[in-house]
Amino acid sequence: MIKAKKQKLITTLNQKNRLFLIPYFSKLKNERDYEEFIEKVIDTLLKYSKIYGDSLEIIAEIYNNYYMEYLELQSDFIKKGQYKYNDFNTLNQNLSSDFHKNYIYILLLSFMTTTYRFDMIKFISRSMDNLLEDNSEIGLEIGFGTGVDLDDNLKFFKQYEVYDLNPHSEMIFNLCFKEKEKINFHKQFYQFKEHNSYTYIQFIELLEHIEYPELYVNKAHDVLKFGGILIFTAAVNMANIDHIYLFNSKKAVKDLINIDKWKIIAEEYFINSLLKYPKEKINAIIENNSSPYIVTYVLKKI
Repeated sequence: MIKAKKQKLITTLNQKNRLFLIPYFSKLKNERDYEEFIEKVIDTLLKYSKIYGDSLEIIAEIYNNYYMEYLELQSDFIKKGQYKYNDFNTLNQNLSSDFHKNYIYILLLSFMTTTYRFDMIKFISRSMDNLLEDNSEIGLEIGFGTGVDLDDNLKFFKQYEVYDLNPHSEMIFNLCFKEKEKINFHKQFYQFKEHNSYTYIQFIELLEHIEYPELYVNKAHDVLKFGGILIFTAAVNMANIDHIYLFNSKKAVKDLINIDKWKIIAEEYFINSLLKYPKEKINAIIENNSSPYIVTYVLKKI
């Protein structure tokens, strides 16, 4: 059943815009683990869409509308050098009533329509493999999104705490993870009160959505145990509709890190493009600040 639905989804997206699946077909040719991951993504999408009765045609239209708006926002950003919104309250007042529900589709499909998101997840997973031991004490994730990478994270921890304000992310959690014993979902802001509690924290695709990202990095240090790991990402010059904090260079991201408190274990850059670039091309784009990209840092508390 899922193979037939998968093929129908691919056909529907191609009919809407043939550009969408250039990254998908490219990765299928070159990365063996990608297809298995996409099976999980599509399974999650189908379970979620069943709740709302949305057809694949409707989902493709939702993604197309988002993509056209993203191109318009990015063009406007290049001209003005600023985002449409710069605070959380104004953003929420101006988003459509179904934005958060539809954004789940966008996040899921973006694993097929971008080159970077799967690569970023793989980088984070490899970093965890290298730095964490099985049966680590407590992990903390702020910004659950779609949770498609969560199974890989859970294997490391005795307990895992997830925070996300989006009620539709909570629906995904209830569909896919509610029966798992060692994970808890919290639909609220995390208060950073449990000092020296966690062995691992992640903020993935979160910091550009909040007004004061440096507070999150600093507070993560407070609640991590000594030697604990923080992995975070930040979008640079990427004018999505729900981005409010402008990172305009890799330096702006690095400035979040107090070098007296952290040891930088690794940093990686991912270009938001239909095409996958070689390392030297990525470095040139970063240095020229000529395209939207994602910065990913792996830090250890010292």
